[in-house]
Amino acid sequence: IKFGLGTFTRQYSVNNFWQDFAFYVFFLDICEYFKIAPSEFFDPAISNPSLLQTIINDIKTFSENDLLLLSLVLKRFVSKSDNHISFPNYE
Repeated sequence: IKFGLGTFTRQYSVNNFWQDFAFYVFFLDICEYFKIAPSEFFDPAISNPSLLQTIINDIKTFSENDLLLLSLVLKRFVSKSDNHISFPNYE
């Protein structure tokens, strides 16, 4: 009985390997389409991973001075207790 069960389990694994593999390839294709990493797909803290990735790609082109300025601006936003930006009304 043990040998029979082992054979069944092994055969089941071999048969389903390609189905599982196809699912993972499809999942990676989805991630590539949206230009996100697989980890970003499951991260609940990221509400818009494709926008975040676009911003990160833009930031990679910044000079050192631009990065320092951006860092200061981001620290200012993060330090605000209400975490929202209010824009002046120029009407």
